[in-house]
Amino acid sequence: MGLRAADRPGVTTATGDAVQIDKSQLLDLLRSQGNHDQAAQADNELPDTVDTEQHAGILSGLGIDPSSLGGLGGGLGGLLGKII
Repeated sequence: MGLRAADRPGVTTATGDAVQIDKSQLLDLLRSQGNHDQAAQADNELPDTVDTEQHAGILSGLGIDPSSLGGLGGGLGGLLGKII
């Protein structure tokens, strides 16, 4: 059974289906996939704590499905297939 968002370091739940994630985790994920330009863009456009509802447009623009962040079973590694 995967960890709930609230049980993962750097990932906290918010109201509704929104999840808050440390920007550094998203940057690390993008860089690990070779998406250095997207990581630089995310670093400039996103706050230190990313809210999946509030920042859905920016995340989508970076090729990340914001809805996939709320149901992560194994941390951000589960996002590898969610980056376009």
